[in-house]
Amino acid sequence: MNLMQIMLPKGKVNILHLVPFLKSYISLNLSGMEIILNNQSKEIREQCSLQQMLNDMLGEKQKGVAVAVNNNVVPKTSWSNHKLTHKDNVLIIKATQGG
Repeated sequence: MNLMQIMLPKGKVNILHLVPFLKSYISLNLSGMEIILNNQSKEIREQCSLQQMLNDMLGEKQKGVAVAVNNNVVPKTSWSNHKLTHKDNVLIIKATQGG
């Protein structure tokens, strides 16, 4: 967990002066990171593996799924070790039956 320490000057401090700083800190450090998932921007938690992201998106229904990150196919055996980074381009393809 990241902690933030703010040193305040002695005397009265107007809390409204801190609001813009706190908003930017929270959005940068607590909201996670952005990836591009199937051509759409998606916010995910930081330090997320490909497997964790797939669990969040698909649940247990991961049969017949292929994944590419930045135009490189990631084998299923590597999903849990593949860490996603900010602005990664992730493509999920799911095979379906049809006729």
